[in-house]
Amino acid sequence: MKRKFLAIALSLLVAVACAGCGGTFIPPSRVPGGSVEGGGDTPTHGEEEGRTFTVSLVSEGEPFYPQTEMTARWTGDDGAVYEARFGANGVATYTGLDGDYHVTVSGFTASYTYDPNGYYATNNQPNVQVEVLRILPASTSGGRGRALYTPIMITRLGTYRVSLSSAEQMVYYCYSPTGKGSMSIESWVDVTANEVNPIAEVYRGQVVGALYFDHTQNGGGSSSTFTKNFRVQVNINADELGNSYVFAVHADCLGDIYPVTVDFTIKYEGDYVRPDTQYTVMEPHGPYNQTTVVEDGVTKYVPIQPTGTFRHCFLDSNYLLDDISVKLYPLEEGGDGFYHLWDEEDGYGAVLYAKLIRDDLFGTEDGQGFLFDLVSLKLEGLYYYPYLAKADDGFAGYRAQDYTRIDLTTGIADETIPCMCYRDACNRDGAHPVTEELRGMLQGYAISQRFFADGEGTAEVGGLETGRPLQSSEDFQWLAFCGYYQ
Repeated sequence: MKRKFLAIALSLLVAVACAGCGGTFIPPSRVPGGSVEGGGDTPTHGEEEGRTFTVSLVSEGEPFYPQTEMTARWTGDDGAVYEARFGANGVATYTGLDGDYHVTVSGFTASYTYDPNGYYATNNQPNVQVEVLRILPASTSGGRGRALYTPIMITRLGTYRVSLSSAEQMVYYCYSPTGKGSMSIESWVDVTANEVNPIAEVYRGQVVGALYFDHTQNGGGSSSTFTKNFRVQVNINADELGNSYVFAVHADCLGDIYPVTVDFTIKYEGDYVRPDTQYTVMEPHGPYNQTTVVEDGVTKYVPIQPTGTFRHCFLDSNYLLDDISVKLYPLEEGGDGFYHLWDEEDGYGAVLYAKLIRDDLFGTEDGQGFLFDLVSLKLEGLYYYPYLAKADDGFAGYRAQDYTRIDLTTGIADETIPCMCYRDACNRDGAHPVTEELRGMLQGYAISQRFFADGEGTAEVGGLETGRPLQSSEDFQWLAFCGYYQ
């Protein structure tokens, strides 16, 4: 599994200038009342009761003075909106409020933005200071973001903006951190408007190699009934510097309000040290494809050799794994403990095999096979070879343990112990009948390697040299490795 190149393709953090989200907000209505200071007009009716609330602007620790006409808005829990314009001193004041309010600001020039979901005013804290951030330029040296392999390059922490002209448009970015740590990527769409929903499409891999779709991130940040900001955590260990995180930005809107601008921020959240992955050793139980022979008075285990030619099952199912019918023939029912082809009328058919070693569709460059040494045999109840480990954190999936024979009576590794592994029990084609534990391991391997991922997995895009892309729902992925003899 490629922890190293975990590319995060985000359909980015979006702060839509023309829209906001509505959480549990009802559609806002402007409510005149009270008195307004700071350069705005004073409402003509309403009683001047309640407290005086203010909004001030600051940038890089210094007061920020509006360069254009700007407005502060206080949105109450009932959806009512109260407005005041900023004065030349960078302060907006409204007298006559009483309660809790979500504070937003409009009127920024194209060079500046802020977090529209980060500020609230109450009777106890009526004065709010909004941090104004400069929009950072993104490098187009890698591309203009129009396609997956020509993304806009980002290396700096900060806030960025993208303009989207339609629901179909996606803009691709590649974030290459220059330091280790825990980073967050978060969209900034005003939830009080509830008209624009930012979506992140996450990818894995590397731009200079191959990229595969990982998942869609829709939510995780400030949300409303339609607008759902997403927040993605990117943890970068010291040995992962140089990795890239690829994401695509797009947005859905209520009504035809395109084009919209989308702001997103990348923040440093703190230090990060990847914890050591804990593995649980899984001891195999068989049954195994073997028989015994006696040579020079010594009993040896040898593989059972089938007759005929190996044929992948997907060749008979039009490359759709869900249409392959198989069934386990349990030992307790008088069977052999292996999976077989299955027919409702004829019952059990040919034994199902999986190629574990030798060159194959899924072989490795060294010709040892993609599952070389992953499985082993228990021999006479005394010695075993730990064939497979499953990561407790659920991320790293499956991996092979060191090829070590262990004397269970002493717990000491001993290479002289006559222990066999599935490598030794495979037939001349490097194949072994599929047991229930092999089925589970094959399924785990397929999932951990993302052979199938909503049309973007290795097996779905022709990356396994099967002749045509494979199709499978989640429960049948293990059958990609399986075949029978005819």
